[in-house]
Amino acid sequence: MNLKNFLLPFLLPLIFYYGLAQDKKVLSLDYCIKLGLEQNKTLKISKSKVEASEEKLSEVNAARLPSLKMTGVYTRLSEVEKFRFPGDTSGLDIFPVVLNNYQLKLTLQQPLFTGMRLSGNSDMMEYNSLATQEDLKKDRGQLIFDIKNAFWSHFNALQLAKTVNENIGQVGGHLKDIENFYKQNLATDNDVLKVKVQLSNLKLLRIDAENAVQITRMALNNLIGLPTLQNTSISEIAEDEYGDMPTLESLIEKAYKSRPELKGMEYRIKSSESGVRMANAGWYPQVNLAANYYYSRPNQRIMPTKDEFRNTWDLGLNFSFDIWNWLTTSHQVEQAKAMLEQTRYSTELIRDGVNLEVSQSYLSLVKAKEKIEYAKENSSHAKENYRVTNEKFKAGMVLNSELVDAETALLIADINHISAIVEFKIAIAKLEKAIGQ
Repeated sequence: MNLKNFLLPFLLPLIFYYGLAQDKKVLSLDYCIKLGLEQNKTLKISKSKVEASEEKLSEVNAARLPSLKMTGVYTRLSEVEKFRFPGDTSGLDIFPVVLNNYQLKLTLQQPLFTGMRLSGNSDMMEYNSLATQEDLKKDRGQLIFDIKNAFWSHFNALQLAKTVNENIGQVGGHLKDIENFYKQNLATDNDVLKVKVQLSNLKLLRIDAENAVQITRMALNNLIGLPTLQNTSISEIAEDEYGDMPTLESLIEKAYKSRPELKGMEYRIKSSESGVRMANAGWYPQVNLAANYYYSRPNQRIMPTKDEFRNTWDLGLNFSFDIWNWLTTSHQVEQAKAMLEQTRYSTELIRDGVNLEVSQSYLSLVKAKEKIEYAKENSSHAKENYRVTNEKFKAGMVLNSELVDAETALLIADINHISAIVEFKIAIAKLEKAIGQ
């Protein structure tokens, strides 16, 4: 077998994935949100539910309009003796036997009064459709938050990897200096080993950081509909500025007005109220207008019977009323009322949950804003401390251990500063989702 042909099936997937990795796509947060809203499969499912609810409403409304139905029947009868009047010797066939029977029938029906059953059902489906649209808004808001969370988590991983690499460069320079000091008998073996241990620890940390970059990138790609292995880069610069903080009370009030879950439950309450009206329809009579057109061979209404197609019609009113059904209607009404109460209590639970979510998100944002100030100040101090200590070390004025401590403090300060900024960004996104923005 040709070696090239043997290896080709194994090489093609590798070539494909390598091409994905090389084709780097630059992402901004706005572009990620736009792409996610277009491509996310969960959101497409929600949109399909909205379409299904709208079609269900159209189906229910169609029941209030006139309906026209056509039926056709063919019947083959068995042979029977012809009917004769006693003593009749004329041979006249008064009731001829027609063995092949055909009938075409058109039926027109229009509900006239259903005790508000049809109107109640229509209202219920309309409110359910509106509630489904609010569910779509809720899923859309959740998706936007998930994308922001994944985006800033990926940003955090990238910055962490960048910071670790910078620190590795600093410690690498430190190692060269200490080795030179060692050659000049100005440092001990222990000093060199201490820096090497620090460098090894940083390289281990870099492995975890680079792995976090890949994992968070795949999570973001999955959310916005890109291939999982698509290589991407981020164009955003994380700012740590935020305007004046509104009051918690105003945010809760805004959430009560804007959250799609609450709007959806308001529609479901109205839908349940329509369900109660629909159940009460059982106490009223049902009246329908019906008209039929017959085209039959033979036509049973026309005498004498002839083996030919003849047309006839009829028009009438259908009336029905349950006089006694063992209180079935009463039980149906009570069930509908119980469902209405469940919906109201569920609304209150969601309202309480919104209050709690907004309050927690608000406090998290306040905390994140305070942490940024301290983290920024700490990072600035750590950088200055490292600069001064490094200069003193090169001049032989401080011990090797002090520079190691300064490098470690700088790494921790930079990581805390990045984490504080990302926490701040996610806290903003969480609060915006909590208030329905």
